[in-house]
Amino acid sequence: MQTAASVAMGGLTPRVDVCELCSTGGEMLRASVLVWHPRGGAIQVAVCDRCTAAVRRLIALAGAAGSGGPAQILVRTELSPAVQDVESVVVDLVGEPTLIHEFTDPFRAADGRLYTVCVWGQGRADGTWIGWLLFVPRAGGATRRTPRETTQSNREQLYYWATGVEPAYLTGAFRRAS
Repeated sequence: MQTAASVAMGGLTPRVDVCELCSTGGEMLRASVLVWHPRGGAIQVAVCDRCTAAVRRLIALAGAAGSGGPAQILVRTELSPAVQDVESVVVDLVGEPTLIHEFTDPFRAADGRLYTVCVWGQGRADGTWIGWLLFVPRAGGATRRTPRETTQSNREQLYYWATGVEPAYLTGAFRRAS
């Protein structure tokens, strides 16, 4: 009986999004980590290049920890045939992220910094679209991205939602952004 979690690294259709491991926004995601729990079930997360390298190092370290007993993670180089299609089940996004709307007025944070605010969206396999906000600093610094802010029935409805976002909403969204 397996007592440790299994971890596999896999490819991912490249996209700009939030790393689901470190939560850093605006990252190019090219890989995924799939973790099987010893009592059943699996979860897949899309990861940035830094997290990809970190997970690979952890896998290497766990494999090298043989002197202290068995490694606590088991590495699978290939997905089991039963979960070959796990990305299409777990990750239902299709196409590339798309700029939906850019606000003409800048957003001023509490510290006085100005940000250009953009609504980005991405289609889903069922035809709906998700949307999030990107806060791009005008004077340099880290871009901040919110988690998903909305799900709309199609791209046109996402645009309609974006054009109705009020300044008060942006203040709360900025707090949610990382």
